Amino acid sequence: MEALATIFSSGDLGHAWIIIFNSDKKGDYTSYAYHGNLGFVKNAD
Repeated sequence: MEALATIFSSGDLGHAWIIIFNSDKKGDYTSYAYHGNLGFVKNAD
């Protein structure tokens, strides 16, 4: 995560969304929020 924060921001990735598509089906994904002080948090379904 540190490398991504350095490449895509000023080095401080305060909040970001990560979406993992499980299949081609509509709505079949898992999403996470990244908070600088909490790390990864899975979003509610």
